[in-house]
Amino acid sequence: MEPIRREDSEDLFEAVVSQDSVMRWLATGRADSRSAAEAMCDEHVAHWARYGYGDFAVRDAATHAFLGRVGLRNRARYGVDLGFALHPQAQGRGIASEAGRACLDLAFGRLSLPVVFAFVLPGNTASIAVLRRLGAQADGTVQSSGLHCLRYRFDPAAVAAAEHVVDDGGAAGSRAVSPDSQP
Repeated sequence: MEPIRREDSEDLFEAVVSQDSVMRWLATGRADSRSAAEAMCDEHVAHWARYGYGDFAVRDAATHAFLGRVGLRNRARYGVDLGFALHPQAQGRGIASEAGRACLDLAFGRLSLPVVFAFVLPGNTASIAVLRRLGAQADGTVQSSGLHCLRYRFDPAAVAAAEHVVDDGGAAGSRAVSPDSQP
């Protein structure tokens, strides 16, 4: 994993933004344009510059093919949240859990954050399963962009206890609705 760059916009478009099956779980709710992918990459780069962490490009270890994105984002109203979105062919392979665990290790290790959240639409069972495997606990609901979202909470102890769990699946995406901005 490496920080998302502006140059990743075409890959992000092909793997995530153009995929209805992925975008249905994200803030826009539908596939979007290349210009939307460029704007997302610009937001990711700006977040990295401001906070020193953000979304990573997830790439296949063998081929270096772009598979999607995962990362931590600072939300003014909600704190830091974990989100991910993977190409449909990358789902179900444990990639979301592996990348999510790396982000949580960053959050609780290097960044010493006390808590991390995740937001997901209620019907997104694959992402909910990944969040639970990573040690997330249900933590209420929020309304964002006119949609009802489930909020999950990670704390260092629960994440450490979940580390022994093996992932047997993947997910389209979480951060189904970004509380303060688009995915």
